[in-house]
Amino acid sequence: MKKTQKITLNALLAALAVSISAAEGLLPAFAFMPPGAKPGLSNIVTMYASKTLSVYNALVIVVLKAFFALFTRGATAFCMSLAGGVISTLVTAYLLNRKNGRLGCIGIGVLGAAAHNTAQIAVAALITNSGIFYYLPFLLIASIVTGSITGSILHLTFSFTEKRSTE
Repeated sequence: MKKTQKITLNALLAALAVSISAAEGLLPAFAFMPPGAKPGLSNIVTMYASKTLSVYNALVIVVLKAFFALFTRGATAFCMSLAGGVISTLVTAYLLNRKNGRLGCIGIGVLGAAAHNTAQIAVAALITNSGIFYYLPFLLIASIVTGSITGSILHLTFSFTEKRSTE
């Protein structure tokens, strides 16, 4: 892929991730999810970028999403978005780019969601107190649901783009 194509794709993916993040912010709380938990659909974009472009490109998208959170929801949202995004991107990028990876996209999505939630709880504990860790098991259970959804969509995205590239 040429440098200008890579930059253009990264810009499009960043715009997509921010748009999905904005749309997710408009969704009402889901009945089966812990309070404050979101599906994390914009993380599909960062996982895709880390596999098709590079970890660096995916982290650029994470930072842009975090600044979007800063401008729309404040400093706390920025810190939580940045911490969760960076940690989950590093975890998923490592797992997606392993040569002998045994985990599929769903497993990687679940682990990425769990890493994201754990990092956000750690930031929340720094801001408030360590009592917030009681909430982590509920978020980790939610990670199974949300990570399965994002992993499934990522798998479909890879299948679609591979099919399109061979046509």
